[in-house]
Parts: sequence; structure tokens; C-alpha cells
Amino acid sequence: RLRAQPAAEKAPEAARQLRGRGFVVWDDFLGHPVASELLEGFETLQWSPGRLGSAESRSLRGDRIAWPDVDGTGRFGDALRSWIKALDELVLQLQPLLNDATELARVSHREPPMASVYPQHARYIRHYDNNCEEGLGDCNGRRLTAVYYLNKGITDSDGGHLRILGQRGGVYDILPSFDTLSLFWSDRRSPHEVMPNRSQTPRRALSCWYVDLTEASNACAQPIDVFISS
Repeated sequence: RLRAQPAAEKAPEAARQLRGRGFVVWDDFLGHPVASELLEGFETLQWSPGRLGSAESRSLRGDRIAWPDVDGTGRFGDALRSWIKALDELVLQLQPLLNDATELARVSHREPPMASVYPQHARYIRHYDNNCEEGLGDCNGRRLTAVYYLNKGITDSDGGHLRILGQRGGVYDILPSFDTLSLFWSDRRSPHEVMPNRSQTPRRALSCWYVDLTEASNACAQPIDVFISS
């Protein structure tokens, strides 16, 4: 696991882990003040059930999701932009290190961020964020998934782990701790699931997907440096 900023110093090790086992975990990614503003902002969001394709099934996918406004005003909007700016800067630093076409070479945009909460007993079965392999399958252009966790005081007994199957074998359970970022490949290299939340406290996360528009068009995608240059 990597820890804290500046991201530029950690980018080579992050790239090595992504190219090797297919994911990297980053503790203390933003710092607690910004993370706390994001957590507080969750109380203002309007939630709806997550869907698995076109279907809604609480036993297969039990989260509730919302789409926060990255152009919003107030402290929550500022914190969202700080988070996205930090992600964009990290992806731009990783890009020359992961410059294969199946990695980040053609990534220029990201999808709008998604907030999720998992109530007690909720889970998300094993899946891919892009059911695609070397351009074949139900390809949506997603190349890299970023999931950022906002769960204070969580322990292994609470459950809600992100379970990833590594590229080179092995099963990894990642505790969704406060101010922790997970990065992993969105396609079939990284099958993953959310284990049942055994706590009465909802499991909270923000997700963002970095996309290759040459694989699939995406009308909602935004250039990854928009907040860096503003």
C-alpha cells in the first residue's frame, strides 16, 4: 500500500503494481480535512438503487447511488473538485509509465463521479466495469477505475471489503478505510466485487472511471485536465 502525497514520488511504484497485479491501494490520499468535507456532503445527495445492466436486484447489487455535481457551490463542491484534480494529476503522471494502448496511452477523459452507499448486508457480485478484452466484448471505453473510500473507524469485522482477483493470481480483500484510494483496471483484467457490509453503518465511496474514447464514444466524459488548468 502506498501512503500520502506527493503523488509524483509514488507514481513509478503505482505503475509497477498496476502493471503487475492489476491494482494499487493508496492510503491518506487527500488528507482528512478534504475527506471529511466529502463525507459531510453525502448527506445532501439524492439516492437511487444501483442497477445491474438494465435490471434491479438487491441480492446481486445492493448499493444506492447518486451523481454529485462537480460544478456545485459550497464546501462539498470544492472538495469534489479537489478530489478530481488530485486524481487527474495522478493519472497524468501514470500515463507515460503505462503507455500501452491497453493501459493509459489513449485515455484523455473521465466519466462523471458516482457516489455509493451500501447499507447493512448490501453487496455487489463479482463483475467488470468494462466487459471487454483487447477490444472484444461489450466495450464501453473504461480503462481505469478509481474508488475512494469515506468510512471512518471501519474494521475487518465490519465487512464491505473490495475483493479483487489479481492479474497474476491471488485474491485480495481491501478494507475501504477513510481517505483510501483504490485504482484498478476496469476491464477483464480486474474482476472484483464488494463483500457484504456487516455493519449498521453504511459503506460509503466515490468512484470515477477514466476512459479511452477511441474504444467507445461517451457523451458524458470530460477532459481529465479541466480542473488542473482552471
